[in-house]
Amino acid sequence: MAAIGNSVPTLLDISKAMGPDQNFDTGRVNLLTQSNEVLLDMVWKEGNLLTGHRTTIVTGLPTVYFRRINEGVPISKSTGAQVDEAAAELAGFFQVDRKLALLSGNVNRYRYEESRQFMESMNQAMAAYLFYGNAALDARQFTGFAPRFNAIAGNPAASQIVDAGGTGSNNTSIWLIGWGDYVHGIYPKNTVGGLQHEDVTVNKASLAGSGVDGAYIGDVLLDANGNQFMGYRDHFEWNCGIAVRDYRAIVRIANINVTNLITNASAADLIVQMVKAYYRVPTALRKNNGANGGLSRAAWYVNPTVKSILHTQALQKASAQITLREIDGMEVVSFLGLPVREVEQILNTEARVV
Repeated sequence: MAAIGNSVPTLLDISKAMGPDQNFDTGRVNLLTQSNEVLLDMVWKEGNLLTGHRTTIVTGLPTVYFRRINEGVPISKSTGAQVDEAAAELAGFFQVDRKLALLSGNVNRYRYEESRQFMESMNQAMAAYLFYGNAALDARQFTGFAPRFNAIAGNPAASQIVDAGGTGSNNTSIWLIGWGDYVHGIYPKNTVGGLQHEDVTVNKASLAGSGVDGAYIGDVLLDANGNQFMGYRDHFEWNCGIAVRDYRAIVRIANINVTNLITNASAADLIVQMVKAYYRVPTALRKNNGANGGLSRAAWYVNPTVKSILHTQALQKASAQITLREIDGMEVVSFLGLPVREVEQILNTEARVV
């Protein structure tokens, strides 16, 4: 593997991570961490295809008739269709010169800290593609929610979009998602779900002695010119996708003009839109408390701009339906009994959904 450009750490990177005692700083502050709570709620299932998951949906009900005695009725049946949902592989590689890792003063801690940053990056990417991924534009991706709920007329899913009226490109969305059998994450058949990390350094034999030289030897790597050096490597992988088996378990409040959220009047409109969204979910799903999901395992997903408005209203008791309570030491905002989750990857720059 060739080391090219800024894709591998340098001595400058190590020096920036050193504390005043010239030891590796194990308390580094990552200013790029985000809150993407949707990843905590997702239900995951192994797909039945090597490329994802195939599901069957009912597209038509049998026809029934009134009859008289001694009079028959036509035979009928339901109709269905199969839908294939594709999964994708999110991946990352990290490699570091062995000597550089030794200079950190703590090889294992240094690699652990770098692994944490990879995991944060993959979490952010997963959250972003969960909403905005589009396999039609890039076949390497999986298709997220926004491309499925992208028109307020002309397709069945249009019934699940509430138009909040924004017209420009400074819009955001509120999502109501009911996780379970109807909507869930997928990973391909015969693979492992979740974010996987592997130390793929082959030569893990330790050098004789103690101290710094006690670190394991590492592998022969190649620089940009094909010349060899010793180093360590880590691989990160997440097999991921989503299956929307019943689109009625999802509602998108689209075209929320972010600029208007600074006034109480406009903020109050959010409550009206969220009530509308709640009742876009059919009664059968709203009252489903079984394993299938419906709204029994559902949440609202908003970005920090929208959540701050809802949180403020909860404090001011502007709406009796917005509640604020503490769970496990954290303040939880709820609306109509469903938690309001924060997802920083939901944009404030969405174009109008038409």
